[in-house]
Amino acid sequence: MPKYVIGCANAGLCNRIGNLLSSERIARMMGADFRYSWPVNEWCGCYYGDLFQWPLNEDLEPMWETRNRILTLHDTPDTFYEVDRDCDTDILLVKSWAARGFKGESQDDIYRSVNWDLIRPRADIEEQIERLALAYDIRNRIGVHIRSTDNPMRYQASLEQVNSIFRKLDGETLFLATDCPGVEYRAMRFDGVVSFPKNSRDRATVAGMRESLIDLRLLSMTKRIVGTKWSTFTTMAGRWGGRPVDLWNPDA
Repeated sequence: MPKYVIGCANAGLCNRIGNLLSSERIARMMGADFRYSWPVNEWCGCYYGDLFQWPLNEDLEPMWETRNRILTLHDTPDTFYEVDRDCDTDILLVKSWAARGFKGESQDDIYRSVNWDLIRPRADIEEQIERLALAYDIRNRIGVHIRSTDNPMRYQASLEQVNSIFRKLDGETLFLATDCPGVEYRAMRFDGVVSFPKNSRDRATVAGMRESLIDLRLLSMTKRIVGTKWSTFTTMAGRWGGRPVDLWNPDA
């Protein structure tokens, strides 16, 4: 059994959240000391403490002690991507862009027992989220997420598809979460659509990441989510809020 479990994902916000939640769960279930590496880079230009209030232990000194044996949990199935509960190592390094668990576990198994307090927003961000949720009546809206990396030629068709879905439900309204100004502009042509206005869309800045977190949390609070296939932003919002998620493929 490991003495330490160390999580590390140098990717975007929702990939980090999945890694953080699942690696802490592994540590807790194995009785190991949990540490986390949260690098600042072009995909996430802020520290963990700029977004969240949990007192995360980011001391990685055990990594540099040469006597410690390290076993790395990777992303790809041709290496090591599931945890053996009896693994013989001093340090288990969870280096993955997705939630990982023990052998035989599904994603539902993993998320059923993660510690969501790890991603409770800072008090000032949480207050802003609650104000916006009240102003938007967010819990009575259908949420939709369209990300900027999707095929631009599919944006209008996607919005028409989403529009047809919520209009079939009498009286339904829509919350749009997106990091693309063009999508936001086109979406506002539809009746009953609201979107969180952003001052910065740059993920390499603290302001941009705080706004991304606000968008994610608001999306998770809607009553149902329609989002982009393969997007961790969409799926994480559904997991966080415990909401049903419908995925569409922008390349279909």
